[in-house]
Amino acid sequence: MNEDLKDILVKYKECTLKIIESINNDNIESLQELIDYRQNLLEEASNISNKKGQLKQIYKELNLDEIQSELNTLMTKKLAYIKAEMNKIAKSKTANNMYNKGNSNGAKIFSKKI
Repeated sequence: MNEDLKDILVKYKECTLKIIESINNDNIESLQELIDYRQNLLEEASNISNKKGQLKQIYKELNLDEIQSELNTLMTKKLAYIKAEMNKIAKSKTANNMYNKGNSNGAKIFSKKI
């Protein structure tokens, strides 16, 4: 039973590393599939192990907390970058719309007959 749990957590670690690699390579398409697979592995591990001590011991053995914190940091940075890009696009769009509205109002003045 202990070996089965360890095998699952090794797969979990590999999947987490693949997620980190996908984020670094901006491969967003495969991300959801990897996250779902990782969640299934986690649920499978919790179903196998009735003893949380075993799970924690193997978790620490494989340095999963360090990998998880690296993933969290990377995801936070990527999220902040995406939000900043979205804000730039929104500001650009607003400025463009204001510029176009200003030009269309000015054009109406010159289209009137004198």
